[in-house]
Amino acid sequence: MKFAVNSTVLKDAVAKVAAVIPAKSPIEILEFIKLTESAGTLFIVGTDLEMSVQTEVIIQGENDGTVCVRSSELFNLLKSLPSVEVSVEEMGGKLRFQTPKGKYHIPTMSIDQFPEVSFEPALGEYREVEGNTFKKYLNAVAYAMTPPGNFEPAREGVFVELGKESGFTALEQARLTHEPAPELLSTTGQTAAIILPYKAVDYLIKNLPDDEVEFSFDAAKFVLTTEKFAFNTRLIDAQYPKYQMVIPKESNHNIVVDREALLSAVRRASLFTSKEVSKVALVVSEKCVQVVANSTDRNGVENVECSYGGKGISFAVDVHYLIDALSHFATEEVILELENEKKPLMIFPEKGKGFALIAAMTVD
Repeated sequence: MKFAVNSTVLKDAVAKVAAVIPAKSPIEILEFIKLTESAGTLFIVGTDLEMSVQTEVIIQGENDGTVCVRSSELFNLLKSLPSVEVSVEEMGGKLRFQTPKGKYHIPTMSIDQFPEVSFEPALGEYREVEGNTFKKYLNAVAYAMTPPGNFEPAREGVFVELGKESGFTALEQARLTHEPAPELLSTTGQTAAIILPYKAVDYLIKNLPDDEVEFSFDAAKFVLTTEKFAFNTRLIDAQYPKYQMVIPKESNHNIVVDREALLSAVRRASLFTSKEVSKVALVVSEKCVQVVANSTDRNGVENVECSYGGKGISFAVDVHYLIDALSHFATEEVILELENEKKPLMIFPEKGKGFALIAAMTVD
């Protein structure tokens, strides 16, 4: 192996792979990435056996070859270098990096120990979509995923449904969010669904290129590729909760309010909630939403203008859940809907464009 490349270009490609590498693993080879030089292209591969990533870099190649190097050592070296051309060469069990001002050597490991990784498309469903669109859908719901370690594996990811009404869904015990995905509607009329794991969702939001992507999946794996990027992950093998059952069938109260004004008021109200009960109450009258927060020794009240034509109502929800939902919408106004003060609050950025649901809490 021998090639030359700009250090920053190589660093950026390595960073996308290093993001899946565990800092410490009982299987040492999983702390390494595989570099393969072939016909003027460098392929960089890493895996933790759950997720795998491959990036490609165009190089000035001289000798094709493959080596494994510790991910942290390679990335830290590249991160420390200015943007310069670096010459890379395998020499006697080490990878030498030479810049105009220095030489650096990193030990390699046998490629025989590196796991087999494939980015061949899955044999099930297949779609094409812009990478930034796919990220938009994930980012719209990811905040409501149940974090790993809660002994509820089905909730620890994003539920992706492809069919006549495609969409992305995430939920915790007391909240749910859903985003329609019209670009991914089924062309066959058949319905398919998967649960993308928490770590995979987090990785894709941070690292997926904006280019057009192709993705496919079957019952066990999800594979996504672009021109110079490939990703695969195991899927969560569990039955996703029937979230439709918690969505209210009717609404008796519809409140239209400026999103930023309400969000600002709720953020200030959060300063007056207690650590034990992070609750905020909304007291709604004809033209006003009163945001109320109380704890043992402090309280806050703020009025926000609204459009509402029903009877007065008071209801309470988790203040942090409400902040999350309002923060992830981008419309000027939001619509608050609920059947009564004991039923979940539904928040719509606009009709037919997804929603957030937050369970009701007792009003003091």
